[in-house]
Amino acid sequence: LVPLCKKNLDVLDPNCQPKRYNILKRVPNSALWLLRFPAAGEMRLRAYLCLDTPFGYLPLPGWLVSGGDPCAEGWQVVQCVNSSITGIILNGANLGGELDENLGAFVSIIQIDLSNNHIGGHILSSLPLTIKSLMLSGNQFTRSIPDSLSLLGQMTDLHLNNNHLTGLIPYSFQQLTPLINLYVLISYILNTVATLQGHLDFSFASAWHPSGQTFVTGNQDKTCRVWDVRKLSESFMAMAEPADFVHVFDVKSGYETEQEIDFFGEISGTTFSPDAESLFI
Repeated sequence: LVPLCKKNLDVLDPNCQPKRYNILKRVPNSALWLLRFPAAGEMRLRAYLCLDTPFGYLPLPGWLVSGGDPCAEGWQVVQCVNSSITGIILNGANLGGELDENLGAFVSIIQIDLSNNHIGGHILSSLPLTIKSLMLSGNQFTRSIPDSLSLLGQMTDLHLNNNHLTGLIPYSFQQLTPLINLYVLISYILNTVATLQGHLDFSFASAWHPSGQTFVTGNQDKTCRVWDVRKLSESFMAMAEPADFVHVFDVKSGYETEQEIDFFGEISGTTFSPDAESLFI
């Protein structure tokens, strides 16, 4: 059964025509019945037959294209506390298009679940600071994860897996201390991201930390090295003696260039600042 809206549906959306032919090809002894629907059903047909409805135009029970009160009128998939919108749950709703920048105007929203749709474009860099749960997995998002997500200081759950994201997890995510669940899969990177230098022989073992930010390699040179994927381009390594001296090596020179710091007294450890501009002893 293929519904029509006054005019042939092919005129409204040519992408529907191949779907009809596929039905006729695959179903033995099939016939094509054409039904007439009123013009008001056009958007619903686009959404549920062609699965190509732009975000923000999915016709759901109680929804209005403009105006209305989603809290007072009980719009489907909208969660409210009194007159404030606190959640939008559109999991598996066959949504297409891209996210609207106006999503940042929901100043009281706590949960956004748009997972398992067909939404593309980039992840918005401006989202409400009140968000605690952001579910965008199973879509078509591209580009890298914006650093600005680290400003969502109340977020406990972030799901970005099963998209087409590239790049690295932002280093600034370390300040998201409330974050409990982070699901990210960086895919479709077919080029060499970085070359690890330091081992003297062949490596046959490696393992990732559950955070997805560090990994370790084992080598036949009888050493293991821990790498931070957020700082693979760092060019210095610091090494402290038990007392008095700290050595800073230039990694890019193959550890041939060294600066020695005379530090009087016993040394318990060294560390670089996150921006690698300072060395703490």
